[in-house]
Amino acid sequence: MNLYKIARLIFSAAIICGACACQKESLKDTDDNVNNKPVGQVELSFDFLKGSVEMDSRATNQPEEEGKVNSLLYAVFKDGVRQHFNYVSFNNKPKQTGESYSILNLSSDWFNTTTEVFALANVDEKLQTLKDSMNIKSWRELTYTAGLNDVAGKNDSRVVDNPVMAGYLNLKDGVTDKISVKLERVYSRIWFKFTWQNHPLAQKVTIDEIKISGLNKCSRLFNCYQYLWQDTAGIKKEIKEEYKISNNDERQLPFIGKLETPYMYENGGLNLDFIEKLESEYNILCRFPWKNNQVDIHQSPVKYYVYSLQRAGTSLEQDPLIVLKYHYDYQSSEKVKMTLYKKATARLYDKISEDGKKHHGLLRNYNYRLNCIVNTITNAMDLQVVSVPWYPIEINDIPSFE
Repeated sequence: MNLYKIARLIFSAAIICGACACQKESLKDTDDNVNNKPVGQVELSFDFLKGSVEMDSRATNQPEEEGKVNSLLYAVFKDGVRQHFNYVSFNNKPKQTGESYSILNLSSDWFNTTTEVFALANVDEKLQTLKDSMNIKSWRELTYTAGLNDVAGKNDSRVVDNPVMAGYLNLKDGVTDKISVKLERVYSRIWFKFTWQNHPLAQKVTIDEIKISGLNKCSRLFNCYQYLWQDTAGIKKEIKEEYKISNNDERQLPFIGKLETPYMYENGGLNLDFIEKLESEYNILCRFPWKNNQVDIHQSPVKYYVYSLQRAGTSLEQDPLIVLKYHYDYQSSEKVKMTLYKKATARLYDKISEDGKKHHGLLRNYNYRLNCIVNTITNAMDLQVVSVPWYPIEINDIPSFE
């Protein structure tokens, strides 16, 4: 064989080997297991996300519910086994919602595509139970019970200052060297807006009481996939909370309504005529705020919230029941002044979803504005539910749809 043929054979072999090497490198890059390989030291950050401004109509000077974070509790599980657990106290310098907290240089051995991260804020009463538990099932099934309306009722601002927040992250899609867990509130807020229909004889409409029954007593703290479509038959005992706000509450001034007109004179005095008018022209249900345990008539009226834990049902009979009591004066055909006392009821569920379907119960971390359209002749109350998330995030715990 001459030198020319030998050179050609060597050159061809080199090309083939080079092609094989390139092909092997390409296969390595697309290996399905590449995300399971440990990365460098991992940074884990927890975001106490701040609420966004509602995009619908709202009362002026409405206090935003943000709150402080006094503690953080988190755990890292790999293959269902707890790898890391920690409790961090911020009592000396509380974190504000909207801030983050990061832990640097965590072991990469704790993280692969089976890793799950759980995080809780402001739940010190759960500390010992979770500290002693090495079982991931204890975290996945963790529930929270609290009288949120009692907590808010004892606060001058009528908001929950230290919101219980929860965050869950499944790393099944891969691991990076910086992992962020978003924490959201475990409850929702409800407020009321009214439209009155068919009361031509009514001289004054007065709301006497609103009661919501069938709120959820217990809330699952984490949105784990195995619970998303679970029927609530097994937790019916938890759906028994009731909340009532009355117009004759001794600790409050009467309900007032529309807020478009100034309620104070330019000289700083209270426009009592306007306040009287507000009491008969309800639009947004609101009251004056409190300061030092007293009604403060020199601040803007604020909306009256009701707080609820997570969803309550998958069927109409499991949904929260709204009961509205009201009355109005009118003159009979004999010119006799009379008063009619009425009661209207409606179930709280979303029946105006864009896709035409209904969903039952309440999602956590949402504001629900209930447009209460009341017919004073037929006594029917139609609820239009407008839901606004506290912050923009994909919600994956929406109840079953009809």
